[in-house]
Amino acid sequence: MPGQTSGVSVFLDFIIEDLGLSRTRVSLMYLIANIVASLVLPLAGLLIDKRGPRLMVIAITIVFSLACLWMTSVQNIVILLLGFVMLRAMGTGSLTLVSYHAINLWFIRRRGLAVGLTGIGSAIGV
Repeated sequence: MPGQTSGVSVFLDFIIEDLGLSRTRVSLMYLIANIVASLVLPLAGLLIDKRGPRLMVIAITIVFSLACLWMTSVQNIVILLLGFVMLRAMGTGSLTLVSYHAINLWFIRRRGLAVGLTGIGSAIGV
């Protein structure tokens, strides 16, 4: 569940308590982060097309790992917002994008089946 809402929500009460923020304010930061993170995906797509999925999955995983480390040091709302942006842009956005891109490159004849099974596997995993 890299960067998924269901994964982040496990820590929501702790974030609210530690930072002394309202649930509404944290939810607003998460909403803004989702919007900003979605703007990163076209750039991620370009890089995946230029550099290929093998290199980019490594780069995205490293940046996503750094985002997870970043979230351990959140002390204010700005740092929280940046952490949410990185989690959503790298985890849910870019890792998913590069994974589906790789599947589309590797499967030609049964591409629809492969993508469908991937979707089912992802749903079961969450």
